[in-house]
Amino acid sequence: MARRPIDVTHRWLAVCAMLVALAAVLSPAAPALAARGEIPEAEPRLDPGAPQIEVTIGFHGLRDGFGVPGRRLLAGSTEVYLPSSAMATIFRAGRYWQESLRRLTVRARGNTFRLTAGSRLIDMDGRAMLLRTPPLAVDGDLWLPVEFMLSVMGPTVGEMVAWDPAERELTVGSSEFNVTGLRISTQTRSTLVRLSCTEPLGWRADTRRRDLIVLKIYGGEVDRGALTFGRSRGLVRGVEARQYSDHAKVYVRISDLVGSFRTYSAAGGREIVLALEENVGGALPDPQPHGHVNMAASEAPRDVTLPVRVRTVVLDPGHGGGEPGRVGPDGTLEKEINLKVARELEKILEKKGLRVVLTREQDRLIGLDERAEAANRAGGDIFVSIHANGWFNGEARGIETYFLDPAGGFPEGEEPGLFLPWEQVQERHLARSSDLAEILQAALVARTGAFDRGVRRGGYRVLRSVDMPAVLVEMGFLSNRDEERKLNDKNYRRRLAEAMAEALLTFRERYEGTVAEEEER
Repeated sequence: MARRPIDVTHRWLAVCAMLVALAAVLSPAAPALAARGEIPEAEPRLDPGAPQIEVTIGFHGLRDGFGVPGRRLLAGSTEVYLPSSAMATIFRAGRYWQESLRRLTVRARGNTFRLTAGSRLIDMDGRAMLLRTPPLAVDGDLWLPVEFMLSVMGPTVGEMVAWDPAERELTVGSSEFNVTGLRISTQTRSTLVRLSCTEPLGWRADTRRRDLIVLKIYGGEVDRGALTFGRSRGLVRGVEARQYSDHAKVYVRISDLVGSFRTYSAAGGREIVLALEENVGGALPDPQPHGHVNMAASEAPRDVTLPVRVRTVVLDPGHGGGEPGRVGPDGTLEKEINLKVARELEKILEKKGLRVVLTREQDRLIGLDERAEAANRAGGDIFVSIHANGWFNGEARGIETYFLDPAGGFPEGEEPGLFLPWEQVQERHLARSSDLAEILQAALVARTGAFDRGVRRGGYRVLRSVDMPAVLVEMGFLSNRDEERKLNDKNYRRRLAEAMAEALLTFRERYEGTVAEEEER
């Protein structure tokens, strides 16, 4: 009888040991959540009356998809849920439901997943992972958050999965990744993060938080399993990737010691390199020069990729002379709209103290090579090619901004010739060019209210040959009668010019500090 209290004590010790072991298993999952800055809901409230929404399921390489019901089942949460029956159809998975345990076992391509209603914990072949929101048992099925398909199911079974929340479209396809590997190397006061690509890709680095740098890779199709790193190494505290419909994002969590960073390409454009440097300011590896950095630890790290001093802006009104460009239904000529907007923008920028050079000031045709040569000869710091769009479908609308696609070929009938060296020169400006494109696109859409067609990559020859950050703006569709009317409106053109001026000044302000740092060397 005297041994019973000891047995009880042993049992409690065993329970405590199990809890500690479980916490150790779950701890690697926490960085994955923090990398996106998303905090799981402590006490999610089920909303069983949430209305159904249509979610489109699409497949890479196939035109036709199908619709499935989706619901936002948690009050106050934007997370979309799909029934497990839809998941099974999408991934051709088998399901087994254990009512007594409220547990669903899913088997797909040799992998086993165990999910319990109301629990964020998932068991994947003995490995544990935490979701931000739990699966929920509603209306006779276990409903799964879209995050399960993105972060767990897709990468595990080797399918590329992308989610477009605006269009409520989930796209699934066999893995044809072009961002395929991750290497992290350390030096005395710096750390290099290298992303391996199968082709040259454009990217943009952004840091809005002290502890996080986000690399947006245009056209990137990322192998999320290969780009997940849940430990600390050097100045890196973890890496995670996420796939979107037309780009990928790589989230790099960084140490508080990071004071500056820069990005560049290597291996012929097939490697994107993020170089992190400690706040004390030390030498970064070649081929990048280093600069002196003196920043407070509370500030976000500064991007010192390539200093940009904006003093001269080159504006390139597209087409001219015998090449009218697009022609609207009412006879509006693109070449005339381009020149009018360029002249309006020139006036605004000159009042702000900037020197402005136009590649053409009259209605005459200038070759693409000559335009690029004129920009380089003028010592331009920024190049903006101004165009209006057109399409066979008169319903097409909106504004879009392009920067160079390093993998894009030359237009049909054109030979690379002497432009290959210039292509290599422009590659060092890709990070700045993509940043400029993002700033311009945001300003144009905000000022005009036009449909946002986004930032895109294009193999435009005029951009290849320019040795400075360079973009091409499509201000709207002349083939659309409504947008043709707007482009013929003097006040609307002024708003376009004002938006572009605002964006160029924002770009200048963003990098002025970088120039000052370089001059202190």
